[in-house]
Amino acid sequence: MLEDFQVDPKYATLLNQIVTELETLTGKPLRKQMTWIMKKI
Repeated sequence: MLEDFQVDPKYATLLNQIVTELETLTGKPLRKQMTWIMKKI
């Protein structure tokens, strides 16, 4: 599933939106902790 964003740009956009919303809701910089996935987007 995580490899899908490499095939479908819309999936990468959706994943980015989800992470952005989670960061807003939690007040934590999740991208720093999720470097393994954010490097691929």
